[in-house]
Formats: sequence, structure tokens, C-alpha cells
Amino acid sequence: MAIWIGDAPAHCDNCHKEITDSFYDAALPIFFGSWGNVCPKCFILAGGTLGIGRGQHYKKEGSKFVCVAGGREPRSRSGQ
Repeated sequence: MAIWIGDAPAHCDNCHKEITDSFYDAALPIFFGSWGNVCPKCFILAGGTLGIGRGQHYKKEGSKFVCVAGGREPRSRSGQ
């Protein structure tokens, strides 16, 4: 399970809405560049997709933000 390290974004890099429980770290065409931390609405409106090099969805669990989609699949403990 991937956990966001450091301070989580406080606002969407695109619309500046406050981020409280969920955000996307994504490569997409937003107003200032080609990637950013965006709210779910901006991710959808910009045509975001999930996957390595495209976008990861982080959701707040307790005091941390955990990657729930788009990240690497966890390896099994047996190495398979």
C-alpha cells in the first residue's frame, strides 16, 4: 500500500478547491502544465486516466492519504 509522503496538497492545482478526503496525482492537461494534484471533478473533466505514469487516486484514511487506485499492485509475500 502506497502512502503519500510529506504534506498532502491543501487545494486542487487546477480549480483551487480545498482537498479534504480525496485527490489525484496525475499527468493531465491542466491550466499551468502537464501534471498536478487535482480534485476528483478536475480529474474527470480533464480526461484523466489511472495507471503508472498517468494518475494515482489517493484517499484519506485516518491521518494519511493512501493510494487506492492507479499505483503499483502489491507483490505477494511469496514472491509470485
